[in-house]
Amino acid sequence: MWLERYRYYGEIVKRSFGESAPFKWKLKSLFTGHSAARLSILPEPLLKSGKYVREARYKRKLAQRNRQLHHALFHKISQKLWLDRVMPEVAPPVCYYVAGSTIVPLKGEPLAACPQDFLELVMNHGSLFVKPGDQIGGAGAFLLEWREDTLFIDGRKSTSEELKHLSDGVRTGYVISEKIAQGDWSAQFFSETLNTIRITTGTSARGHKVCFIAATFKVGVSETVPTDNFKGGRGGWACGVDLETGELDRLVHYDDAIGARVEADEHPESGARVTGETIPDWPFVKETVSRLAGLLPHPGIVGWDIALTPNGPMVVELNTAPHIDIHQATTPIADTEEKRAYLREFGIPLD
Repeated sequence: MWLERYRYYGEIVKRSFGESAPFKWKLKSLFTGHSAARLSILPEPLLKSGKYVREARYKRKLAQRNRQLHHALFHKISQKLWLDRVMPEVAPPVCYYVAGSTIVPLKGEPLAACPQDFLELVMNHGSLFVKPGDQIGGAGAFLLEWREDTLFIDGRKSTSEELKHLSDGVRTGYVISEKIAQGDWSAQFFSETLNTIRITTGTSARGHKVCFIAATFKVGVSETVPTDNFKGGRGGWACGVDLETGELDRLVHYDDAIGARVEADEHPESGARVTGETIPDWPFVKETVSRLAGLLPHPGIVGWDIALTPNGPMVVELNTAPHIDIHQATTPIADTEEKRAYLREFGIPLD
Protein backbone atom coordinates (compact mmCIF):
# COMPACT_ATOMS: atom_id res chain seq x y z
CA MET A 1 0.00 0.00 0.00
CA TRP A 2 2.77 2.45 0.94
CA LEU A 3 4.64 1.69 -2.27
CA GLU A 4 1.50 2.42 -4.27
CA ARG A 5 0.96 5.69 -2.41
CA TYR A 6 4.55 6.74 -3.01
CA ARG A 7 4.29 5.92 -6.72
CA TYR A 8 1.34 8.26 -7.29
CA TYR A 9 2.83 10.94 -5.06
CA GLY A 10 6.23 10.66 -6.78
CA GLU A 11 4.73 10.94 -10.27
CA ILE A 12 2.88 14.14 -9.35
CA VAL A 13 5.86 15.80 -7.66
CA LYS A 14 8.13 14.89 -10.57
CA ARG A 15 5.66 16.35 -13.06
CA SER A 16 5.24 19.48 -10.92
CA PHE A 17 8.91 20.37 -11.13
CA GLY A 18 8.73 20.17 -14.91
CA GLU A 19 5.66 22.43 -15.18
CA SER A 20 5.61 26.14 -16.00
CA ALA A 21 4.38 27.26 -12.59
CA PRO A 22 5.98 29.55 -9.98
CA PHE A 23 8.35 27.77 -7.59
CA LYS A 24 6.04 28.30 -4.60
CA TRP A 25 3.49 25.95 -6.18
CA LYS A 26 6.17 23.36 -6.92
CA LEU A 27 7.25 23.52 -3.30
CA LYS A 28 3.64 23.21 -2.11
CA SER A 29 3.19 20.11 -4.27
CA LEU A 30 5.79 18.36 -2.08
CA PHE A 31 3.56 18.79 0.97
CA THR A 32 0.16 18.21 -0.64
CA GLY A 33 0.57 15.54 -3.31
CA HIS A 34 -1.20 17.93 -5.67
CA SER A 35 0.53 19.11 -8.86
CA ALA A 36 1.86 22.66 -9.05
CA ALA A 37 -0.16 23.55 -12.15
CA ARG A 38 -3.41 22.38 -10.57
CA LEU A 39 -2.67 24.09 -7.26
CA SER A 40 -2.14 27.38 -9.06
CA ILE A 41 -5.61 27.29 -10.66
CA LEU A 42 -7.55 26.63 -7.42
CA PRO A 43 -9.67 29.49 -5.98
CA GLU A 44 -7.96 31.11 -3.00
CA PRO A 45 -10.67 30.33 -0.38
CA LEU A 46 -10.52 26.61 -1.28
CA LEU A 47 -6.74 26.65 -1.20
CA LYS A 48 -6.67 28.27 2.23
CA SER A 49 -9.25 25.86 3.65
CA GLY A 50 -7.25 22.86 2.51
CA LYS A 51 -10.51 21.05 1.73
CA TYR A 52 -9.73 20.06 -1.82
CA VAL A 53 -9.25 16.56 -3.22
CA ARG A 54 -5.52 15.80 -3.34
CA GLU A 55 -4.52 14.66 -6.81
CA ALA A 56 -2.30 11.74 -5.69
CA ARG A 57 -5.02 10.26 -3.48
CA TYR A 58 -7.73 10.81 -6.09
CA LYS A 59 -5.72 9.08 -8.84
CA ARG A 60 -4.92 6.16 -6.57
CA LYS A 61 -8.56 5.67 -5.54
CA LEU A 62 -9.74 6.11 -9.12
CA ALA A 63 -7.39 3.33 -10.26
CA GLN A 64 -8.77 1.06 -7.53
CA ARG A 65 -12.49 1.85 -7.52
CA ASN A 66 -13.00 2.54 -11.25
CA ARG A 67 -11.02 -0.47 -12.50
CA GLN A 68 -13.94 -2.54 -13.80
CA LEU A 69 -15.76 0.46 -15.26
CA HIS A 70 -12.56 1.68 -16.90
CA HIS A 71 -11.95 -1.69 -18.54
CA ALA A 72 -15.52 -1.85 -19.82
CA LEU A 73 -15.94 1.66 -21.25
CA PHE A 74 -12.58 3.40 -21.58
CA HIS A 75 -12.22 3.02 -25.36
CA LYS A 76 -14.41 5.23 -27.51
CA ILE A 77 -15.62 2.31 -29.63
CA SER A 78 -16.87 0.59 -26.47
CA GLN A 79 -18.59 3.83 -25.49
CA LYS A 80 -20.25 4.15 -28.89
CA LEU A 81 -21.55 0.56 -28.84
CA TRP A 82 -22.83 0.90 -25.25
CA LEU A 83 -24.58 4.22 -25.95
CA ASP A 84 -26.11 2.81 -29.15
CA ARG A 85 -27.60 0.09 -26.99
CA VAL A 86 -28.84 2.03 -23.94
CA MET A 87 -29.69 5.46 -25.39
CA PRO A 88 -29.00 5.74 -29.14
CA GLU A 89 -30.45 9.25 -29.43
CA VAL A 90 -27.48 10.69 -27.47
CA ALA A 91 -24.72 8.51 -28.99
CA PRO A 92 -21.89 10.34 -30.82
CA PRO A 93 -21.73 10.03 -34.64
CA VAL A 94 -18.70 7.69 -34.69
CA CYS A 95 -18.75 5.97 -38.07
CA TYR A 96 -15.30 4.33 -38.51
CA TYR A 97 -12.38 2.95 -36.55
CA VAL A 98 -8.84 2.14 -37.66
CA ALA A 99 -7.41 -1.39 -37.47
CA GLY A 100 -3.83 -1.52 -38.68
CA SER A 101 -3.90 -0.19 -42.24
CA THR A 102 -7.68 -0.56 -42.60
CA ILE A 103 -10.49 1.92 -41.99
CA VAL A 104 -13.40 -0.14 -40.68
CA PRO A 105 -16.89 1.38 -40.98
CA LEU A 106 -19.41 0.45 -38.31
CA LYS A 107 -21.59 -0.41 -41.29
CA GLY A 108 -20.33 -1.44 -44.74
CA GLU A 109 -17.06 -2.65 -46.26
CA PRO A 110 -13.56 -1.84 -44.89
CA LEU A 111 -11.24 0.59 -46.70
CA ALA A 112 -7.46 0.98 -46.86
CA ALA A 113 -6.18 3.64 -44.40
CA CYS A 114 -4.22 5.76 -46.88
CA PRO A 115 -4.29 9.54 -47.47
CA GLN A 116 -6.41 9.21 -50.61
CA ASP A 117 -9.06 7.28 -48.70
CA PHE A 118 -9.08 9.91 -45.96
CA LEU A 119 -9.53 12.59 -48.63
CA GLU A 120 -12.37 10.68 -50.29
CA LEU A 121 -14.04 10.15 -46.93
CA VAL A 122 -13.93 13.81 -45.99
CA MET A 123 -15.13 14.82 -49.47
CA ASN A 124 -18.10 12.47 -49.05
CA HIS A 125 -18.92 13.53 -45.47
CA GLY A 126 -17.97 17.22 -45.70
CA SER A 127 -16.20 17.05 -42.33
CA LEU A 128 -14.73 14.35 -40.10
CA PHE A 129 -13.24 14.39 -36.62
CA VAL A 130 -10.35 11.97 -36.08
CA LYS A 131 -9.01 11.08 -32.63
CA PRO A 132 -7.33 8.24 -30.73
CA GLY A 133 -9.90 6.00 -29.11
CA ASP A 134 -7.75 5.48 -26.03
CA GLN A 135 -6.62 9.03 -25.19
CA ILE A 136 -8.12 11.88 -23.18
CA GLY A 137 -7.76 15.66 -23.25
CA GLY A 138 -7.99 15.93 -27.04
CA ALA A 139 -4.52 14.44 -27.52
CA GLY A 140 -3.89 13.51 -31.16
CA ALA A 141 -7.27 14.77 -32.39
CA PHE A 142 -7.78 16.75 -35.61
CA LEU A 143 -10.68 18.01 -37.71
CA LEU A 144 -10.84 17.45 -41.48
CA GLU A 145 -13.17 19.62 -43.58
CA TRP A 146 -13.83 19.84 -47.31
CA ARG A 147 -15.30 23.16 -48.39
CA GLU A 148 -14.96 25.31 -51.50
CA ASP A 149 -13.05 22.40 -53.14
CA THR A 150 -10.34 22.84 -50.52
CA LEU A 151 -9.10 20.69 -47.64
CA PHE A 152 -9.02 22.30 -44.20
CA ILE A 153 -7.28 20.75 -41.19
CA ASP A 154 -8.27 22.22 -37.82
CA GLY A 155 -9.76 25.22 -39.62
CA ARG A 156 -6.63 26.00 -41.68
CA LYS A 157 -6.27 25.61 -45.45
CA SER A 158 -4.10 22.55 -45.99
CA THR A 159 -2.54 20.34 -48.65
CA SER A 160 -2.58 16.65 -49.45
CA GLU A 161 1.01 16.48 -48.15
CA GLU A 162 -0.15 17.68 -44.73
CA LEU A 163 -2.95 15.13 -44.83
CA LYS A 164 -0.43 12.39 -45.63
CA HIS A 165 1.69 13.47 -42.66
CA LEU A 166 -1.35 13.33 -40.38
CA SER A 167 -2.71 10.06 -41.75
CA ASP A 168 0.69 8.40 -41.30
CA GLY A 169 0.20 8.95 -37.57
CA VAL A 170 -3.27 7.43 -37.53
CA ARG A 171 -2.91 3.94 -36.11
CA THR A 172 -4.91 1.10 -34.68
CA GLY A 173 -7.51 2.30 -32.20
CA TYR A 174 -8.27 5.69 -33.78
CA VAL A 175 -11.93 6.53 -34.29
CA ILE A 176 -13.45 8.71 -36.97
CA SER A 177 -16.75 10.50 -36.52
CA GLU A 178 -18.85 13.03 -38.31
CA LYS A 179 -18.47 16.57 -37.00
CA ILE A 180 -20.96 17.36 -34.24
CA ALA A 181 -23.01 20.46 -35.00
CA GLN A 182 -23.51 22.46 -31.82
CA GLY A 183 -26.58 24.57 -31.21
CA ASP A 184 -26.70 28.36 -31.30
CA TRP A 185 -26.52 28.71 -27.53
CA SER A 186 -23.08 27.14 -27.09
CA ALA A 187 -21.79 28.47 -30.44
CA GLN A 188 -22.45 32.08 -29.42
CA PHE A 189 -19.49 32.07 -27.03
CA PHE A 190 -16.89 30.80 -29.53
CA SER A 191 -18.03 29.10 -32.71
CA GLU A 192 -14.69 27.60 -33.82
CA THR A 193 -14.73 24.86 -31.16
CA LEU A 194 -17.33 22.41 -29.93
CA ASN A 195 -18.07 23.82 -26.46
CA THR A 196 -19.27 21.18 -24.04
CA ILE A 197 -20.49 20.65 -20.49
CA ARG A 198 -18.40 18.35 -18.31
CA ILE A 199 -20.77 16.71 -15.84
CA THR A 200 -19.17 14.38 -13.30
CA THR A 201 -21.32 11.77 -11.61
CA GLY A 202 -20.66 9.10 -9.03
CA THR A 203 -22.61 5.86 -9.26
CA SER A 204 -22.66 4.15 -5.89
CA ALA A 205 -21.84 0.50 -5.28
CA ARG A 206 -24.80 0.61 -2.88
CA GLY A 207 -27.87 0.26 -5.04
CA HIS A 208 -26.36 2.00 -8.11
CA LYS A 209 -27.63 5.34 -6.82
CA VAL A 210 -26.40 8.36 -8.84
CA CYS A 211 -24.79 11.44 -7.27
CA PHE A 212 -24.05 14.60 -9.25
CA ILE A 213 -20.61 15.77 -8.08
CA ALA A 214 -20.17 18.87 -10.27
CA ALA A 215 -20.75 20.45 -13.68
CA THR A 216 -18.49 22.82 -15.62
CA PHE A 217 -19.01 24.52 -18.98
CA LYS A 218 -15.93 24.51 -21.25
CA VAL A 219 -15.31 26.93 -24.09
CA GLY A 220 -12.39 26.90 -26.51
CA VAL A 221 -10.10 29.61 -27.86
CA SER A 222 -8.06 29.94 -31.06
CA GLU A 223 -5.15 27.98 -29.60
CA THR A 224 -7.34 24.96 -28.79
CA VAL A 225 -9.23 24.61 -32.13
CA PRO A 226 -10.94 22.22 -32.80
CA THR A 227 -11.46 21.24 -29.13
CA ASP A 228 -12.46 23.05 -25.94
CA ASN A 229 -9.98 21.22 -23.70
CA PHE A 230 -9.24 23.00 -20.43
CA LYS A 231 -5.77 21.46 -19.94
CA GLY A 232 -5.55 22.47 -16.30
CA GLY A 233 -6.39 26.07 -17.19
CA ARG A 234 -3.66 26.30 -19.85
CA GLY A 235 -6.02 25.54 -22.75
CA GLY A 236 -9.58 26.77 -23.06
CA TRP A 237 -11.60 28.62 -20.41
CA ALA A 238 -14.15 27.06 -18.07
CA CYS A 239 -16.85 28.13 -15.63
CA GLY A 240 -18.86 26.41 -12.94
CA VAL A 241 -22.48 25.41 -13.53
CA ASP A 242 -25.05 25.64 -10.76
CA LEU A 243 -26.34 22.08 -10.49
CA GLU A 244 -29.84 23.23 -9.52
CA THR A 245 -30.42 25.99 -12.06
CA GLY A 246 -27.85 25.52 -14.85
CA GLU A 247 -26.60 29.09 -14.40
CA LEU A 248 -22.98 29.80 -15.38
CA ASP A 249 -20.41 31.32 -13.02
CA ARG A 250 -17.32 33.35 -13.99
CA LEU A 251 -14.83 32.03 -16.55
CA VAL A 252 -11.50 30.74 -15.19
CA HIS A 253 -8.09 30.41 -16.87
CA TYR A 254 -4.41 30.33 -15.95
CA ASP A 255 -2.31 33.24 -17.23
CA ASP A 256 1.28 32.11 -17.81
CA ALA A 257 2.45 35.70 -18.22
CA ILE A 258 1.61 36.59 -14.62
CA GLY A 259 1.76 33.06 -13.23
CA ALA A 260 -1.68 33.19 -11.68
CA ARG A 261 -5.35 32.26 -12.00
CA VAL A 262 -7.51 34.83 -13.79
CA GLU A 263 -11.29 35.21 -14.03
CA ALA A 264 -13.55 36.94 -16.55
CA ASP A 265 -17.23 37.47 -17.28
CA GLU A 266 -16.80 37.54 -21.06
CA HIS A 267 -15.05 35.28 -23.56
CA PRO A 268 -11.57 36.70 -24.25
CA GLU A 269 -11.93 36.56 -28.05
CA SER A 270 -15.62 36.73 -28.95
CA GLY A 271 -16.51 39.16 -26.17
CA ALA A 272 -19.71 37.19 -25.50
CA ARG A 273 -20.85 37.41 -21.90
CA VAL A 274 -20.84 34.04 -20.15
CA THR A 275 -21.43 34.83 -16.46
CA GLY A 276 -25.13 34.63 -15.60
CA GLU A 277 -26.15 32.73 -18.74
CA THR A 278 -28.28 29.63 -18.20
CA ILE A 279 -27.90 26.33 -20.01
CA PRO A 280 -31.09 25.67 -22.01
CA ASP A 281 -33.18 22.65 -21.01
CA TRP A 282 -30.89 22.05 -18.04
CA PRO A 283 -33.35 19.77 -16.17
CA PHE A 284 -33.56 17.54 -19.26
CA VAL A 285 -29.76 17.49 -19.65
CA LYS A 286 -29.41 16.42 -16.00
CA GLU A 287 -32.14 13.79 -16.34
CA THR A 288 -30.40 12.34 -19.42
CA VAL A 289 -27.04 12.07 -17.64
CA SER A 290 -28.69 10.65 -14.52
CA ARG A 291 -30.35 7.89 -16.55
CA LEU A 292 -27.05 7.04 -18.28
CA ALA A 293 -25.11 6.96 -15.01
CA GLY A 294 -27.74 4.62 -13.59
CA LEU A 295 -27.24 2.24 -16.54
CA LEU A 296 -23.44 1.94 -16.24
CA PRO A 297 -22.26 -1.70 -16.16
CA HIS A 298 -20.19 -0.99 -13.01
CA PRO A 299 -20.29 1.70 -10.28
CA GLY A 300 -17.75 4.53 -10.26
CA ILE A 301 -16.98 8.12 -11.20
CA VAL A 302 -17.56 9.26 -14.80
CA GLY A 303 -16.97 12.61 -16.49
CA TRP A 304 -19.60 13.08 -19.23
CA ASP A 305 -18.76 15.55 -22.01
CA ILE A 306 -22.14 16.77 -23.26
CA ALA A 307 -22.66 18.79 -26.43
CA LEU A 308 -25.86 20.79 -26.91
CA THR A 309 -26.95 20.15 -30.49
CA PRO A 310 -30.04 21.41 -32.37
CA ASN A 311 -31.53 17.94 -31.71
CA GLY A 312 -30.79 17.88 -27.98
CA PRO A 313 -27.92 16.76 -25.74
CA MET A 314 -25.29 14.41 -27.16
CA VAL A 315 -22.55 12.50 -25.34
CA VAL A 316 -19.30 13.42 -27.09
CA GLU A 317 -17.48 10.96 -24.86
CA LEU A 318 -17.49 9.63 -21.32
CA ASN A 319 -14.33 9.69 -19.25
CA THR A 320 -13.76 6.71 -16.97
CA ALA A 321 -10.59 8.28 -15.52
CA PRO A 322 -11.79 11.90 -15.29
CA HIS A 323 -9.61 14.70 -13.94
CA ILE A 324 -11.20 16.53 -11.03
CA ASP A 325 -9.15 19.75 -11.40
CA ILE A 326 -11.53 21.40 -13.86
CA HIS A 327 -14.29 21.25 -11.23
CA GLN A 328 -12.15 22.19 -8.25
CA ALA A 329 -11.01 25.26 -10.20
CA THR A 330 -14.55 26.39 -11.01
CA THR A 331 -17.23 25.02 -8.68
CA PRO A 332 -17.75 23.30 -5.29
CA ILE A 333 -17.53 19.49 -5.32
CA ALA A 334 -18.24 18.82 -1.64
CA ASP A 335 -20.85 21.42 -0.71
CA THR A 336 -23.67 18.98 0.12
CA GLU A 337 -23.89 15.97 2.42
CA GLU A 338 -24.85 13.78 -0.56
CA LYS A 339 -21.58 14.64 -2.33
CA ARG A 340 -19.50 14.24 0.83
CA ALA A 341 -21.09 10.86 1.51
CA TYR A 342 -20.28 9.64 -1.99
CA LEU A 343 -16.69 10.89 -1.79
CA ARG A 344 -16.31 9.09 1.55
CA GLU A 345 -17.61 5.90 -0.06
CA PHE A 346 -15.07 6.37 -2.85
CA GLY A 347 -12.27 6.75 -0.31
CA ILE A 348 -11.63 10.50 -0.54
CA PRO A 349 -13.29 12.09 2.53
CA LEU A 350 -13.32 15.89 2.71
CA ASP A 351 -15.10 16.34 6.06
